[in-house]
Amino acid sequence: MDDYQRIVEKDIGIFIEEHRRMFGFEPEQVKALKEVMACSLDPGRPHAVGDVCCGLGQISYHLKDFMMESRFTGIDISPEQIGEARRIFDGLGLSDRFEFHVGDIYDLGGFRDAFDVTLCWQTLFVLDGYERPVQELIRATRKGGHVYIISLFNEHDVDIHANIIDYSRPSGRSGLAVKYSTYSLRKFEDFCRRSGIESFDVHDFFIGIDLPRPSHGGIGTYTLRLADGRRIQVSGGHLMNWKIVHMKV
Repeated sequence: MDDYQRIVEKDIGIFIEEHRRMFGFEPEQVKALKEVMACSLDPGRPHAVGDVCCGLGQISYHLKDFMMESRFTGIDISPEQIGEARRIFDGLGLSDRFEFHVGDIYDLGGFRDAFDVTLCWQTLFVLDGYERPVQELIRATRKGGHVYIISLFNEHDVDIHANIIDYSRPSGRSGLAVKYSTYSLRKFEDFCRRSGIESFDVHDFFIGIDLPRPSHGGIGTYTLRLADGRRIQVSGGHLMNWKIVHMKV
């Protein structure tokens, strides 16, 4: 069990509340993801979609109308979140298109060549390294399929690791630190290409709305305006340099 899994267990109530709230609005990143997907696949065709580290399935929920003919499989390490996801989607009458399983991004052996489209949203940067998870995402994707990863990257030959203790959360008060890693995009792309993918492209994400600073004083994304009018995202004093990576397998 890595530190992030321990943090999820400590803060499970917060995670469920945050993820449940996202059913009520479409995140700006999901809108951007749809634009990227529309340029790389036909969303009107039936696809088997894997949502790895899915939380409550809130991202797949916002793709259901965009990919009307597709079926979704959510995978998460947290039994509590998977149980809650099943209850939510059963209640919405969507269980015919959505299924959820407890699973580990470090070992997706039960999902080899299972998906035409594999998603990993805002998770890679908090794990203990990306190599094994990325290989597992690729192996879970059928030949000719697509992997979409939303995470933190920079354009330099530098990996940046920050250990963040959030004292506003139970995990932080017990001394657990969440790792925020901003990886070298060049190094990441080289690793992905050596892992046997067919193509790799990346899309910068700049949010189009203002986000207020959280009142609780802990981690939580807010925006600052640059001189050119673009917004950057900050969480707990850490620059959130989001990018959407698309790989064809």
